[in-house]
Amino acid sequence: MTPTLERVEVREEIGEAELRPGRHPSASLIWLVPLLAVAIAAWLVYASIRDRGPIVEVSFESAEGLEPGKTKVKYKDVEIGTVGSVELSPDASRIVVTLQMKAGTERFLHDDTRFWIVRPRIGAAGVSGLGTVISGAFVELDPGSAGSPRREFVGLEEPPLIRSTVPGTRFELDAERLGGLSRGAPIYYRGIPVGQVLGYRLDPERRHVTIPIFVQSPHDRLVTRRTRFWDAGGVALRTDGGGFELQLASLQALLLGGVEFDGAEAGDGEPPAPPGTRFPLHPDRATATAASLTRKLPVLVEFTGQTRGLRPGSAVETRGIRIGTVTDVTLAWHEAAGSLVVQARLELEPERVSPIDGASGEPTRQVSLEELVESGLRAQLKTASLLTGELYVDLDFRSDADPAAMRTVRGLPVIPAVPTELETLSASLGGVLEKLAALPLEPLVEELRRTARAAGDLAQGEKLGRALDGLLATLDSLRRAASVAEEQTPALLGSLRQAAEQARDGAAALESLLGGDSRTRADLVALLREAAAAARALRNFAELLQRNPEALLRGRAGASR
Repeated sequence: MTPTLERVEVREEIGEAELRPGRHPSASLIWLVPLLAVAIAAWLVYASIRDRGPIVEVSFESAEGLEPGKTKVKYKDVEIGTVGSVELSPDASRIVVTLQMKAGTERFLHDDTRFWIVRPRIGAAGVSGLGTVISGAFVELDPGSAGSPRREFVGLEEPPLIRSTVPGTRFELDAERLGGLSRGAPIYYRGIPVGQVLGYRLDPERRHVTIPIFVQSPHDRLVTRRTRFWDAGGVALRTDGGGFELQLASLQALLLGGVEFDGAEAGDGEPPAPPGTRFPLHPDRATATAASLTRKLPVLVEFTGQTRGLRPGSAVETRGIRIGTVTDVTLAWHEAAGSLVVQARLELEPERVSPIDGASGEPTRQVSLEELVESGLRAQLKTASLLTGELYVDLDFRSDADPAAMRTVRGLPVIPAVPTELETLSASLGGVLEKLAALPLEPLVEELRRTARAAGDLAQGEKLGRALDGLLATLDSLRRAASVAEEQTPALLGSLRQAAEQARDGAAALESLLGGDSRTRADLVALLREAAAAARALRNFAELLQRNPEALLRGRAGASR
């Protein structure tokens, strides 16, 4: 019982406790926690609104590698936004990517701003975007500065070759065909890369290929309106009268192609060409050099012979110097003559010829083409290369050319043509053969046959044997006479001395008989000449028989041929 009474007393003591007014706080500290949370949330909302920039929509053909809320938008590797959403366009043809940009990026968003997706790429120009293999793809921005502010863009499928921050000038090239050029091909000046080909597009109106290019500063100041561009990529093999010419480009140009240009020389005074200037793209340097000669004189040449090897682009030369180009080769029918002719259209370049005075060397007046034709100017086909069979047109003055006057065909002056050297030789051989055909060959051959038969009969007959026996007897008699003459030589010499004395005595008489104006002397001189000729003939015949006794049987070598 006692413990129960004690617990009651204790409870009563607790219930009688009193609160003192001076010891209670005026406000509880627990209310500060929600207030602090509200303040932080308000600050975060304010900061989010303050740092939030414009919302941009960019359409791509593919959104490979993009993740909403994770993929970043970068400029020079600095994060300036985040991919907000990735959705299909209303027609499902493209992917619309919404980008939440940061504050302050408004100054980058203009008409010329470009977006593209950075991902690993392998191409002829090289390998790019390898860093995204680990970090993942991201959207790159190239800020613009021209045009009005913009929020909707069409993204690039390939990274741009030239960023907007690179100083330089853009131009355009006009070509009939693209050839081996591709995007990223280098632009060369004297072998130094100074720019790139930005791409290409087909101009449906002009039916030409337009090639935009970019030349970096300060090399863009070398490009003037007189600058010439030509294709410098790949391998070029040319044949001309001097042989073969092989041109090899750099490895990069072999893969992508290349363009080269000649710049303004120091002191020319030509101002740089403005941006967007259009230039023709020539197939090679030789064509570009010829294009700088502005004066072109179209003429026509008609050939009647074989023209295989003559083609558009063949050279027109005068004494080894090129003065023009063949632009077209066609076949025409001359109804009046009833024959076919090959019409070659030439473009002559008069600026390559400088008319000067032969004595003073001073320039003189330009001579007309009609005067040159009247002076003997003619066209002739010649072989430029024996290996390829290529022909060229040679213009020169020919003194043996028939007189000809200038005429026109379809408004073009016609330069008279002369046959080729091979045609002239063929004509000469044809004339010789015609003369041979006109000779009486059959009677002559028959006479030769009869002569050959008579010689054969003579060689096989008995008369020839008897003649040889007689000749041998004669030779024996001559041998005996020679031996007798040798024995009697002393007596003969004495007789000769006496005869000489007698001749000396009769010299006066002979002088009177055989004077300078004597008819007898003239007859005697003629007789002595004939005797000398007969003696020489006899000596030659004897020598022939001594060397070739069988000549009497067979005759002289070649006599029956």
